[in-house]
Amino acid sequence: TSVLPSSIAVTRCFRYNYPEASGSLIIADIGARSTNLIFADPERFFVRTIPLAGNSITQAIADELKHDFAHCETIKIQVLNGESELPATSPARAAVKNAVTSFLSKLHLELTRSIVNYRRQSGAEQPAAIYLTGGGSVLEDLPNSLQERLKIPVERLDPLRNVSVGPGAANAPAVAPVLASLIGLSIPAEKGRKSINL
Repeated sequence: TSVLPSSIAVTRCFRYNYPEASGSLIIADIGARSTNLIFADPERFFVRTIPLAGNSITQAIADELKHDFAHCETIKIQVLNGESELPATSPARAAVKNAVTSFLSKLHLELTRSIVNYRRQSGAEQPAAIYLTGGGSVLEDLPNSLQERLKIPVERLDPLRNVSVGPGAANAPAVAPVLASLIGLSIPAEKGRKSINL
């Protein structure tokens, strides 16, 4: 039995599925409570955790509507998935839109600040691309919005890109954003790489 930090598992998943990737890049693993920004190049990686993630959107909706968190989480999911029957002009829809816009602005600022600090401290080059994963990465316009603001190519990480999916896991593509850690856990460490001592 072994213990592996999720950021290392996500990095392994990325390297397995994108063996051709070279240069400096960022993997943004956006969860519910926090986001891990993984700065990776072929020889090393660095992780910065920021307290900005999916729950930040829900909390902003709750603050605007003065409703409890669980109710606003349901509203958020329904509106963002196109499953809500709320009228187009409803305050709840406006609150979701405002919360998402605020989240995108804050994430952009955190990424910009993190890139500047990482490059200053490590001497790394400008990241060639950003890959998004995690449950909080499913916002429809997230890749385009970040790419436009950061002027860096942004795409969603596909944890199944080089993984064969059996018939019993036919729904895996639908939940791919939350599979990177699990897939990374099943991938053995690359030969020649030092193990991580926690």
